[in-house]
Amino acid sequence: METPSTECSPDSDGSLLDSSDTLDKGKEVLQSPLYEDTSNFVILDSHPIVSFLPSELKTLSLSQLNELYLELEVLIREFSETLIAELALRDELEYEKELKNTFISLLLAVQNKRRQYHVERKRSNRGSNALRTPNGLDPKVPRSS
Repeated sequence: METPSTECSPDSDGSLLDSSDTLDKGKEVLQSPLYEDTSNFVILDSHPIVSFLPSELKTLSLSQLNELYLELEVLIREFSETLIAELALRDELEYEKELKNTFISLLLAVQNKRRQYHVERKRSNRGSNALRTPNGLDPKVPRSS
């Protein structure tokens, strides 16, 4: 293992880390649960950098680790941008779905009211038909003279 030098590398927030801080961060990453079982590794064809095993990382020099760190930061930014775009699309699709469901609910409510109106109208017409004679005319009440 190389002895730490005074080289500096940028942190994710843009501040500079000295080599010991970079190594400490690397150790934290290697001790995370993700690296306990190598079957959890995701190997991306377009990003071979992600396919490193913990034992391989331990053999890299500080400059190689810094380069790897910077490349991983770029990947993280790209994936974050993709994630944000996909989440925005999902939210847009959910809103569209809610809007369509609201429209369908309102349409069904209007159709039910129209149906109910026509049923009530038929009932009122049948009730007034009972007072009519078979020829459809209102019976005349005899006048007393």
